[in-house]
Formats: sequence, C-alpha cells, structure tokens
Amino acid sequence: MKNKKQSQLTLTYYTKGRNNYWYCDYVYSNSNDYKTGTTKATGWGYDKESTCVSNAINLFKDKYVRYNKYAKKYTRYGLYEDNTISYGIGIGAVLGCIKCFKNVKLVRTYYGKFENNIILYIYE
Repeated sequence: MKNKKQSQLTLTYYTKGRNNYWYCDYVYSNSNDYKTGTTKATGWGYDKESTCVSNAINLFKDKYVRYNKYAKKYTRYGLYEDNTISYGIGIGAVLGCIKCFKNVKLVRTYYGKFENNIILYIYE
C-alpha cells in the first residue's frame, strides 16, 4: 500500500460500573485530522461488547474500500452494502468483517483484564 496516506484507528473497549454498559473510546488520527470520542452500548438481548466496537467502526465507514462483490472470500455475515457492521454479532465476527476491507489492516488486538484494544491502519 505504497504512496497512500496511512490513518490509524485505535479502539479501547471496556465495561464500567455495575450496570454492565460497554464503552468504546476511539482515536482516529492521520497527518491532517485527529478525532476522539466514546460510543456506548446498553440494553438487553444482544452482545453489548461488540456493539460498542461496531458503532465506533461505523463512524468511519466512508473511509473503507471493499473487495468487489464477486470475491466471495471477502463477504461476511453482519457486513452491509454501505460498509456498516451490524451490532451484537460478537467480537470475532466484527474482526472478520474488518478483513473484508482491502484498505484496512488489523495491526493488533489485545484482550486484557480490565480493557481490550484493537488497532487498525486505514490506507486512504
């Protein structure tokens, strides 16, 4: 991916308090832009951990480039045509959906005791 601008998206997700709400702090940075924020997942009946992560990833859906529609290897359950990732499908499925983008590289995943971390490079 030479001669392309590299951006980094860092996602740190965790739960806090007794209410079992999940939060995802995101940091998006490249040479021109820097954005931070937090997404929150609450409710019943779905995986809140993966929901807060997919909500953060979906904020930058316009930067992702998919493989063409004939590349069956790069289609996945939970990934929609507009590059959004469904909520409540599990962290493994969210990471699988990320692999369907040809300009995104999954650099690191860390599963800690109190927080988890995902780092993505986006080549624009």
